[in-house]
Amino acid sequence: IDLDPEALVIELSSFQLEWIEKFRAHVAVHLNLTDDHFERYHDLEDYGRAKARLFENQGAGDWAILNRDDPNVWKLRLTMRSRVVGFGLSAAPAGGDAIWPDGANLFFDVGGRRGRLDIGQFKLPGKHNLSNAMAAAGAALAMEIDPRAIEAGLASFKPLAHRIETVREWRGVKFIDDSKGTNVGAVVEALDAASAPVILIAGGFDKGGDYAPLKEPLHEKVKLAIFIGAAREKMRGALEGTTRIEVVEKLADAVNRAAEVGVAGDTVMLSPACSSFDQFRDYAERGNLFKELVRAL
Repeated sequence: IDLDPEALVIELSSFQLEWIEKFRAHVAVHLNLTDDHFERYHDLEDYGRAKARLFENQGAGDWAILNRDDPNVWKLRLTMRSRVVGFGLSAAPAGGDAIWPDGANLFFDVGGRRGRLDIGQFKLPGKHNLSNAMAAAGAALAMEIDPRAIEAGLASFKPLAHRIETVREWRGVKFIDDSKGTNVGAVVEALDAASAPVILIAGGFDKGGDYAPLKEPLHEKVKLAIFIGAAREKMRGALEGTTRIEVVEKLADAVNRAAEVGVAGDTVMLSPACSSFDQFRDYAERGNLFKELVRAL
């Protein structure tokens, strides 16, 4: 183990941030704020306060990397003591440090350095992954990493397991494992990246959020939604009328049903919008079972 690294990259949950005292990130990144963990927090504002503790010990020599496309995140710039880099799909505002896309390039103005990053070889699909790439690039630029090294890193990055991961194509039907999509916002992003028509498998342990943001993408892209687990009836009630809906108890039942209904050109996606704790140890165990079931078809 390297006990004297140049930098440590850490993901911190809101739960962990509740307990910090002296923790101070030199570069802190806030990607988004969507309904989640309402079994723990009173509302989105309460959840947002916990996440925003990431920045509370920063000073003038530190950096906050904030999503311009998320109003709840972007408004935090007004309270920052650190220097802010805004990233987003929207046009960069005049003045200030920023990173923004244009075709196969990311343009940046960070810490007095201006230039572009070629992302033509970036392999991850979806607008949300483009936002993630900008956030990572913004953090690296704040750390004064060479732009060419950032380009190489983005080009070589491989999709993570269980996050919009293609499992296989079977009889012309593509099966995608997005078991890591444990909240509504993540499922909205996954559906945006998927090719329609979609057969969506969702459900699990309800986290107390609002399923309403799924109504439009279900209506536009999903030909059948199969809801599973403890939240299945609540999800059906919240999303009735948006598309055809069926409910089953187990993931295996959902995969078999999707295989019966799917035709060439369809996408079957496991993207639960719920945690896994009603039937699984974690999202990885759920995703691995989905892969086993799909490969056994």
